[in-house]
Amino acid sequence: VTLPDSPDAWRAAGFDVDPTGAFVTGGIWFRCLDAPGSDVMLGFTAMPSGAGTMEMVDGVPCYQVKRQPSKKALTHPNKVTSLDHLVLRTDDVSRTRKGLALLGLRPNRETTAVRMGVHMLFYRLNSTIIEVTGPAKVAPQSDGKTKVWGLTFTSRDLDATHAALPEVTKAPWKAVQKG
Repeated sequence: VTLPDSPDAWRAAGFDVDPTGAFVTGGIWFRCLDAPGSDVMLGFTAMPSGAGTMEMVDGVPCYQVKRQPSKKALTHPNKVTSLDHLVLRTDDVSRTRKGLALLGLRPNRETTAVRMGVHMLFYRLNSTIIEVTGPAKVAPQSDGKTKVWGLTFTSRDLDATHAALPEVTKAPWKAVQKG
């Protein structure tokens, strides 16, 4: 995952960012570009044959990763252990589904029952989930772009993570979904 943020911002959030602006958590490699205003870019180890080095998938820049991240388990000061899910926000879930299908991705789950008026797709990639969220009904006026809207990390100890980052985190609360 290539982030437009400065490495210092991620260090301040408790990640062990190396001098090149990279960090690994849960087998996923992150690189901080320090390029405000740029889009988040997603890297995949496998891209379909014929895909270029950079593909736009429904407005999200995607590229092929040439090397696997280190499997070395890092202990970040914020106690984060992995990326649980990455959220893509779209104005047209069907269009985004077609774009992700070009990468060979198929949703594992689809629902409109979690939040009223919201259509959601869930794609499991190893231990990380890509969550696509958008309106249940496509608006007549849409900008036609999907954006990376959020990253949700897994922590070994939520209370410790919140205690380490009280200015930028909320205290843990009960989950919306069962399980």
